[in-house]
Amino acid sequence: MTFILRSVFWLGLALFVIQPHGVDFDRSARALGTAAIETGRVAALDTLAEVRCDSFECAGARLIAQSALTQPAAILTPERDAPYPAAPLARPRL
Repeated sequence: MTFILRSVFWLGLALFVIQPHGVDFDRSARALGTAAIETGRVAALDTLAEVRCDSFECAGARLIAQSALTQPAAILTPERDAPYPAAPLARPRL
């Protein structure tokens, strides 16, 4: 365990000292996440297109899944930047 902690410390220090300038890691991570979601969505749609249904339930489920996957990407992304409303504080107990 000490070896892992020591390695994390030195690798973090090296990244801090030798950090590449002009690289926006946040934007790169968001772009990579968006690309991964889009790739997964396309793969799921391709798989659903190959499915042959014999029953009404299967066809309905396939249509629901296809319509959910073709929605705009804004619905599929989490709302991390949305402000949270202030929660009311409970009165102190006496």
